[in-house]
Amino acid sequence: MVGILLAARLILSLVFLFAGVAKLRDRAGFSKTLPDFGIPAALAGPLSVMLPVIEIAVSLALPGPSWLAWPGAWAALGLLLLFMVAIAGALARGLRPDCHCFGQLSSKPVGWGSLGRNAVLAAIPAWLLSQGPSHTGFAEALGTFNWREGLIALAAGACVGFLVFQTWLTFQLVQQGGRILLRLDAIERAVASGASEAPSPAGQPAGTIAPGFSLPDLDGNLTSLQQLRGEGKPVLLLFTSPACQACSGLLPDAARWQSEYARFFTLVLISQGTAAENRSKADAHKLRNVLLQRESETANDYKSVGTPSAVMIRSDGAVGSALANGAEAIRGLVSETVNESVAGPELRLRRGDSVPPMVYPDIDGNMVSLTRFQGRITILLFWSPACGFCQQMTDSVKVWERANRGGRRDLVLISSGTAEENRKQGFRSLVVLNQSFSAGKTFGAGGTPAAVVLDSAGLVASEIAMGREEIFSSILDGAAG
Repeated sequence: MVGILLAARLILSLVFLFAGVAKLRDRAGFSKTLPDFGIPAALAGPLSVMLPVIEIAVSLALPGPSWLAWPGAWAALGLLLLFMVAIAGALARGLRPDCHCFGQLSSKPVGWGSLGRNAVLAAIPAWLLSQGPSHTGFAEALGTFNWREGLIALAAGACVGFLVFQTWLTFQLVQQGGRILLRLDAIERAVASGASEAPSPAGQPAGTIAPGFSLPDLDGNLTSLQQLRGEGKPVLLLFTSPACQACSGLLPDAARWQSEYARFFTLVLISQGTAAENRSKADAHKLRNVLLQRESETANDYKSVGTPSAVMIRSDGAVGSALANGAEAIRGLVSETVNESVAGPELRLRRGDSVPPMVYPDIDGNMVSLTRFQGRITILLFWSPACGFCQQMTDSVKVWERANRGGRRDLVLISSGTAEENRKQGFRSLVVLNQSFSAGKTFGAGGTPAAVVLDSAGLVASEIAMGREEIFSSILDGAAG
């Protein structure tokens, strides 16, 4: 009996440790799913840190002495009961949000199986507590059982540890395998074309007539592409799936885009799965225009082979963009669509011109409008992590950032490259992404690095400066007034 109690304690400790660490590693995804369980959005951020920290603390308390293991068992039971109440509440409302119970390693819609799993785990601390405080201490119990019980506990702990390691290793291999397959695919395309041509943009070629469709919405009513184009605005098709974790992380953004950018384009989600599965997510995020394809026939028409992906259809019915694959590329496509609506593709700003409300995603995925900086002098620095001239002035820009801390000027880097590449640059200033360099062209920059000053009224207040020497002499150091 003592050996079984020790084994149960080890299993529960490892489960909480694994869950807490995984949630911390995927804090952004865990934070986004909390409102789906009825948690106020304002509390989601703090709870996404507090909850996994408490889980880790419980995991460390359970194998401790009685004075530590006893409250640890109560905390474990309380957490598991709280999880069960949250899951049952969501299911009672007809919702099946992603649990993120083990971070990225296990993110799928909750169901009765999730409730049962937590009930089984809750039985372990309940059993420990039923034995009384004197039996909860690991060290005390360790000296009261014979070698057979010890072997049972050791074997059980080893099995659980092996399963945890195997799960982690499998996840890492799947991630690496996905990256390798993408790179091999790119290499094969390059070899097939003689390595002399740039890879073709994904999806249907821009300018061709967009494939038509007529799909049911969540209520079974058919909606066609022609109807969606009826308002004379571009239509952005977002291909999703209820089983896709990256899609779930993008749904809050999609809801904001439908609300904030409705005057610029119509956002339509084309999803797989049943109406019930999609309705729970649509209701949780207040999404509109959710259409269902039987399998992936409409996605195939647009040459989309994964989710999430997106394409923009122009108001005249032609394909207006390459296929954007992944959340980061989709945010870029949203940015380009909004900016083309507010500024047009041929806009060239000069000194004294007013800057239109163009938007760009920052490295955390938030959309940032250039009008947000009105009221302060703002320096726009056009940048690229792959630019050798940019890298040569990186340290100097960081020195300027420290010297300007609390000053009257804001520095905003408008950069190409991925969010992760830009995050590794280590700038204190805001970094927004613009892969097509359309922002640089709008302000007259011929390449990177380049910079321009916006005054507090949102007007272009300088000529474009190119290169390190000119940027520092005329913009960074020369715009002190």
